[in-house]
Amino acid sequence: VKNQLVHVLKDLRVLIPSAFTPNNDGINDEFFITSKYITSIQLIIMNRWNQVVFETNDLNFRWNGVDKSGKPCPEGVYTYFMKARDFENQLFEFSGTVTLIR
Repeated sequence: VKNQLVHVLKDLRVLIPSAFTPNNDGINDEFFITSKYITSIQLIIMNRWNQVVFETNDLNFRWNGVDKSGKPCPEGVYTYFMKARDFENQLFEFSGTVTLIR
């Protein structure tokens, strides 16, 4: 029997919502990502004036639309930048927008 090397390509999936509604109705109240194979992240969320309103290194983060000072952010479009690493320490970068609807 001859040994064979088989390379399995992983399917890195990151689901990032495009909007959320932090109005405490229990539906879409928080912005968060769902991922497979990611072991670490660095996430920054900025308002339209390029001010950082939220940042985290927590894989299980949930942003409820409140800024760093604890004040509710106004309705609008926010930009996120995320760096993520998988279990092989490969770096992936994601950016986009999320709409906060009140």
